[in-house]
Amino acid sequence: MLAALQAQPEPLRWFYVSPAALYGSFAPGDTTGAYRTGGDILVTKDDDSSEISGTDFALAYVDEIEQSNHPRQRFTVGHWPGNDFTAHSLRRAAFGLVAEQIEHLRESELRSPRY
Repeated sequence: MLAALQAQPEPLRWFYVSPAALYGSFAPGDTTGAYRTGGDILVTKDDDSSEISGTDFALAYVDEIEQSNHPRQRFTVGHWPGNDFTAHSLRRAAFGLVAEQIEHLRESELRSPRY
């Protein structure tokens, strides 16, 4: 897939994003509202783990669509190496709150389904 994208003519805008090693329903992770990118290198934390939640992966994906920081490139995303997220934008914090609200609504709907 990546080779096919790279072979496309220059006017085509694309990106190819790869999640951290632990990603998916088997490793849901915590929503932090923050992430970092790693080019073609796996993003790891201080303890050499590599993970990202689905919501933070989605944030990275949407940010790339809006900001186009990696045009015509493959890049990886993962959680930040430490727990200090104070330098990140309010938008990311708001995204985390929205994700929590969506999860709350999903859980409420599962408890009392509409038929």
